[in-house]
Amino acid sequence: LLGQPDPQSRVARAMIAAHLYSLHFVDRPWTLAVLIPLFDWSNSSAPEAWQGYLFNARWYPDLLADLKPQLLVAFGKGNQLGNTAKPLCGLLASVVIYSPPSLSDNDLAGSLQSLDKDSLASVASSFGHILERAEPSERPGLWERGISRALRLWPLDKQLRSEQLSQSRSEERRVGKEWRSRWPPP
Repeated sequence: LLGQPDPQSRVARAMIAAHLYSLHFVDRPWTLAVLIPLFDWSNSSAPEAWQGYLFNARWYPDLLADLKPQLLVAFGKGNQLGNTAKPLCGLLASVVIYSPPSLSDNDLAGSLQSLDKDSLASVASSFGHILERAEPSERPGLWERGISRALRLWPLDKQLRSEQLSQSRSEERRVGKEWRSRWPPP
């Protein structure tokens, strides 16, 4: 079913990929042998596998390590993902903040550089949303652990600038200043 080119199999791959997190957790060897190869961009099933997974993208360090080679390529394939490119940007923001060692500086810089301006704006917006949802006492750590590193490696190409990105980055600075003015707590 997973290896067939017919439309029913395409739907099945997307549906199964939506459960990658759980399947990997329960049966890592099977997932490595059967599901992870579907995410490889040299495979014609990659777009539907990514679309399925990104419908409810969840990760933990072992899954991230196993999916990392395909994930790094996926950041440059946003045009093939359609509406699911935005959750991919949210996934990148989440990984950068909550698991900084998972991506080297080269991995992160390359990932950011491979994004178009709308995707960069989406990553910046995701950083802001993560900060807003965090407890005030957690915000300094999130900023220091991930966001400041990402901003240090952020592409400066003028072709990648947009109004949406400027607004997102302004919101990040506002939230950052807000928590720094109240840190450390009394």
